[in-house]
Amino acid sequence: MRPACRCLLLLILANCTHRESPRAETPPPHVEQPTDTKLAALTGEWIEHRGDGWFIPPLGATEARPLVVAIHGAGDRPEWACAEWRDITNAYAVITCPHGDAFGAGYAWSSVEQLEERARLAELDARAKYGAYVDPGPPILVGFSQGARLASIVARKHPDRWPVVALVEGGYDETKWGFGPAFAKGGKRVLFACSTWHCADGFKDGERSSIAAKVDARVADLGNLGHHMGTPVRDGLRAQFRWLVRDDERWEAWLESP
Repeated sequence: MRPACRCLLLLILANCTHRESPRAETPPPHVEQPTDTKLAALTGEWIEHRGDGWFIPPLGATEARPLVVAIHGAGDRPEWACAEWRDITNAYAVITCPHGDAFGAGYAWSSVEQLEERARLAELDARAKYGAYVDPGPPILVGFSQGARLASIVARKHPDRWPVVALVEGGYDETKWGFGPAFAKGGKRVLFACSTWHCADGFKDGERSSIAAKVDARVADLGNLGHHMGTPVRDGLRAQFRWLVRDDERWEAWLESP
């Protein structure tokens, strides 16, 4: 080989030898995704009034809480109903309390349709007001006296919307034999609660029709305490409410509390 060609070849080989080999791609750094889904602790007043509704916020909550729609009786007031069910649930849930028409110093319901519309609006208002603090699942519908009587009809009409119900001192005739089969089309559990004589007898047909239709039902006789939602009644209802939500994971923390 000619000297000139040999030099050229050696030069080419030298360049190839010293050329940097291509670098392997560096994987992007691993970024830990946040796993803390907690909300900021909920603050506000213990009871709040907005528009036509009253609300109980679960102060200090950092996660979604279940919703309770509480229906007052005739001559009763929504803020009283809210305070009563706040006590029963130890301020754990979001509670919303609509009202009927003015009736003396309180309110009374003029029709099933009025209660049905306002209960639904109260639910929507609570979800709009508290947002992510309200669990998206179905609310629990609770009622006292006239509120219980009309709430039983609403639950019977829309059991998929109100699958868990507590009726206190009202709704005896409305929950007789036709109630169970109708409520079973989406309904899960109903508590019939009493604080006066003969109330438990009035609910027996409703309990039997519900159980026969495969609805979980119970008549809770709290004793002859009077037709009211006073402290002894609320204390008795607290234990019964634990039965009502005993397998609902949304209430798990409450059920585990003392």
